Amino acid sequence: MLSLSLVWHIIWFSRVTASLVLFLVIIRRQLYKQFPLFAVHSAWIAVAGMAVVALDYAPFVSGYQYFAGVAISSGVEAALAFMIIYQMFMQRLEHYPVVRDLGTFAFRATTVVFLITAVALAWLVPGQAPNQLFAAYSIVQRTVRTLQCGQLVFLFLFYAYFHLSWRSRAFGIALGLGILASTSLAVNAIHSQIASGKTWTPSEYTLESANEFTYLLAVLVWLSYLLAPDQSTTLDSGLPDHDLETWNRELERLLKP
Repeated sequence: MLSLSLVWHIIWFSRVTASLVLFLVIIRRQLYKQFPLFAVHSAWIAVAGMAVVALDYAPFVSGYQYFAGVAISSGVEAALAFMIIYQMFMQRLEHYPVVRDLGTFAFRATTVVFLITAVALAWLVPGQAPNQLFAAYSIVQRTVRTLQCGQLVFLFLFYAYFHLSWRSRAFGIALGLGILASTSLAVNAIHSQIASGKTWTPSEYTLESANEFTYLLAVLVWLSYLLAPDQSTTLDSGLPDHDLETWNRELERLLKP
């Protein structure tokens, strides 16, 4: 039990440290000008991560106060992730008004479909929890992560269909968010089924260690993309006609009275 707890704490501290390094890289390279929302997201996961670590070691903090800190940290991070996903999608369509309307409708329709799916899962498979507070948090988090996974799947399909570069920083940010959201969804679903009470079991420590490791992996993916040269312009410029431009032109022609 002690060894599993130690492994979890080591990975947790490594993830918080890497998050702080990520934010410093963004500031040092002035990438906040290109990705302002992601800069705020990086700052939050670094600051909130350190705050939650402090709560974990503070002797005067109760279990419910620690839980509140974790819930606030996850809630703000999820809200920022939603804004980043939507911003990345809209940035690719801002110069193509006709495609933008069609793409926005498809994006919203995908969100509605996954929202219905998430609510259905919450209703049919609520999971078990030691108390109602944890059960409510688990259901909300699972719903949020399901929505994020659906939006990210749509975004990746959009990138692939229009041949947008997988070596661009925007793609790297989306990839990291995908790793984070999908892993969090899987861990939440499993944890809701095995949660036994206030004291963590070895299975729960193993599960949380895996969750922190993939969170660390997502941060390392972001670091690798932000430290590498952005090659999206170089790769996209070789295309004779951008597919978005073709779609926009043809839709404008069809919609003319």
